[in-house]
This record gives sequence, structure tokens and C-alpha cells, in this order.
Amino acid sequence: QKAAWAKQTNQWAFDDGRFITDAVLSLESAFDKYVKEWQFVDEFENLAELPYMDWITENNYADVHQALRLEVDKLLRVELELLRKALCEDQKVKYKAPKGKKDKK
Repeated sequence: QKAAWAKQTNQWAFDDGRFITDAVLSLESAFDKYVKEWQFVDEFENLAELPYMDWITENNYADVHQALRLEVDKLLRVELELLRKALCEDQKVKYKAPKGKKDKK
């Protein structure tokens, strides 16, 4: 049916899945990413082709945020231990340090 339609209209239907390969899928995903990121960018405003500083700083903020998150996590764990010790002292109960996690073999 599709072949007959293609002969009559001199058009090919590519929606039957025969022509979809990994290369086509990667091209489609790259094009979708391009459209998503560059849709609202007006290149006529950037004739000198300067770098987009907001994109660079956004990327760097993400890296710094990830590094700081680990440090803040460590500090919060220490703070929690100090608060637990202070609570035990206020309640006049002997403090028991929590056991560490066991390593999986």
C-alpha cells in the first residue's frame, strides 16, 4: 500500500522504521539539544562572537556547588554529633557514639 502510494505521489514514507539507525537517533538528539539551547539566543547581538559568560558561570557554579556540598555535608555531620553530645549532657545520659556503616564485601 505504501509502495503504491509512493509510486503515485513520487514521495517516500520514512515513518515505517526501516531507515531509523543509531546515527539517525544520535542526530535527532543532537538537533533537539541544539534547538533547546540555542532557540532563544540571538546571534546578531553577538557580532564580536564573545563567549556567553552566563553559560560559563552557570557551569562553574554547578561545579563549585558540587564541591561545596561535600564539605557542608561533613560539617553538618560534625555539628549533629556535637548537638547529640550536648543533648546527652543536658539530659544527664551517657553519650553513645553511633556505629559507623559496615563496608559491603
